[in-house]
Amino acid sequence: MSELLSNDQIAELVAAAKEGEIPRPSAQRKRSRKVRTIDFSLPTRFTLEQKRRLERAHKSFARAMGPILSAELGTGVECEVIDLSQVTYQAAVQELPPAAISGIARISRLETRVLLALDGLAAATMVDRMLGGSGRSTMFSPEPTQIEVGLLRRLFSTFIGQLSRDWEDVAGVQLELDELELKLSNNEIAPRSEPCIAVTLELRVDDRAPTLVVVIPYQAIDPIAHRLEAPHEPGTAGESGDPERVLARLRSVLVEARAEVAHTELTMEEILALQPGDVVPLGVPQATGVTLAVGDAEVLRCVPGKNGNRRALEIVERCEVET
Repeated sequence: MSELLSNDQIAELVAAAKEGEIPRPSAQRKRSRKVRTIDFSLPTRFTLEQKRRLERAHKSFARAMGPILSAELGTGVECEVIDLSQVTYQAAVQELPPAAISGIARISRLETRVLLALDGLAAATMVDRMLGGSGRSTMFSPEPTQIEVGLLRRLFSTFIGQLSRDWEDVAGVQLELDELELKLSNNEIAPRSEPCIAVTLELRVDDRAPTLVVVIPYQAIDPIAHRLEAPHEPGTAGESGDPERVLARLRSVLVEARAEVAHTELTMEEILALQPGDVVPLGVPQATGVTLAVGDAEVLRCVPGKNGNRRALEIVERCEVET
């Protein structure tokens, strides 16, 4: 019910109006309409605990991939998670690295898939190094050759193999490479509006910092989402600070062992002039045998032999490690 004004109050209002001093309404009677902006393009299907567990798994993946890629490429590589966001699948694909090469990983027993996308320039650089180059390659021109595709498949198998170990720790499932895609248009593994987690990792190699993006649709982990809700307790088997757990993981890392008789340097002219029957002196005594090397490190002294119809090495002694 409105409050009635007395004659004196009415007179004061008339006088104030003549002087141009009309009083403003009381602040208590003024109502402001509150407007809240909602962005429907940002899904919230993943819970905070699920995001934390996935982030922890991919940080563990990044720590392991640095040394693995360093050994594979013959140069120092650092890997770090720089972003984790919850977006739609369409938004995640639109933000993928330029000319990305993609590997589609299948989750065992679930028959669902996640996407790994590597910057196209980074892919070409890594393949160039795997072929013994300097890593200064530009993009594949016009498309990767069969040999380059084979090396790309091996590279993504390495990524997914390590990621599988970390997923097994947090969710009890494994991943395996399903397909290798050279074009982004072939990466429809989920509906465009499907909520996804996009994990961006930076790979610092030489003077470049390309990115690897892991896109995880919610439908891919829906059957095991409850496993990502369990609270994480420090000191469990999945904790990276556990020395035995770290050692167990290192034992399963694949490294390339190379049997080397000796090596020498020749000019390009000398190499082009070589003919069948020519002898290339190596300057190493025959008694030295064969060296088993991992990367640039000489590990074991061996003598050549055979195992049935296949070549083999017999280990003689360990090489002295230079410190």
